[in-house]
Amino acid sequence: MRKLIFTFLCFWLVSVVFAQSGQHPPYFKACENDSATEVEKSNCSMQALSQYMHANLQIPDNLDVSGTVYISFSVEKTGVVVKIRLEKTLSPACDSAALAVVRHMPAWIPAQQNNVPTDYDMILPIKFRQADDSAESNGFQLTWGQLNGQKVSKETLLQLYGTPLIVRDESGNLLDINGLLFERERHGHITETKSNGSLTEDMYLVIKKLRIGDALTVTATVQRNGKFYYVERRFVIEN
Repeated sequence: MRKLIFTFLCFWLVSVVFAQSGQHPPYFKACENDSATEVEKSNCSMQALSQYMHANLQIPDNLDVSGTVYISFSVEKTGVVVKIRLEKTLSPACDSAALAVVRHMPAWIPAQQNNVPTDYDMILPIKFRQADDSAESNGFQLTWGQLNGQKVSKETLLQLYGTPLIVRDESGNLLDINGLLFERERHGHITETKSNGSLTEDMYLVIKKLRIGDALTVTATVQRNGKFYYVERRFVIEN
């Protein structure tokens, strides 16, 4: 059995590992189409699973913690979800919500190896955030040099390495960055590095290893009036 990691950001943004020759991972319900390519089926699965999470993940009331719950499970060759277990806990309420949404999943379209259904292990990280720590709803903005939009070249990011990231509130005031997170996404696999707010050599190496089609999510943690906020920007690497 192989292992696939789905990553949910802000509860339900998902990344998928695309199939290699002779095999494909499980697909979420309603994504089996004989005329579709493997990439189209994977995209369908991503969207369907995202919709399921959006509709069924119950965010605990008065959430007082931010972090990620990791749930592992196996999709049997029949498509049934079994062997559900906590791999990394956050809080009793968040753990319970994450387990419940996985336990109630409908059957998947099973993985195949050389056209034969097979069992498939998966890990589902689900990130919970406090209701008041979403900087997007508060008008916070993260800027890095003159970058606009999502698409950027690796060379441009390397040139910006010595340029500090800046976070401003809705009034344009500068906010101190207390933490910085770089997450490189490649075919569903996430590589991350953190710092106390400054760009580091490890972050430079993450940029240096970027390839066309990779995604880089930059998350800055800021504090205002005793509350922490997360400000994100996501970049997709192009020529």
